[in-house]
Amino acid sequence: MKRIGIYLRVSTEEQARIVDGSLVSQRQRLIDFVEGQNRKDNGWGVVIDFYCDEGKSAKDMKRPEFQRLLKDVKSQRINVILATELSRLSRSISDFCELWDMFKKHETSFITIRENFDTTTAAGEMMVFNLINFAQLGRFCKKKSVIYI
Repeated sequence: MKRIGIYLRVSTEEQARIVDGSLVSQRQRLIDFVEGQNRKDNGWGVVIDFYCDEGKSAKDMKRPEFQRLLKDVKSQRINVILATELSRLSRSISDFCELWDMFKKHETSFITIRENFDTTTAAGEMMVFNLINFAQLGRFCKKKSVIYI
């Protein structure tokens, strides 16, 4: 059975006010996902804890609840991280590579309900790394307010 840690994050008050992006909405969608998976496959997983960083950017890993989540991965309290999308976890390629290595070392996987990819395959792993490039680009573009093509 999967021991799930649900990670929630918003970086701005504006994001928190958007219905789909709010912490309440993220939490409910993730709970609904777990319940749906358990209806399909009895005993699929149990939510062990929620980790919520409000007003924190994913530009780095200096987020209190994210650090608590990583501690729980290392202690094997949880073995699956569930988030609405990859950019909730990280918007930095170098940080993501560090996370990826740690997850593999501790036999922890992650699921994002928006992207819905399978990281157990080579193609799925490639998609994760492509997506993290876009997440980092999104942070850069917001900072610079312009995109040059």
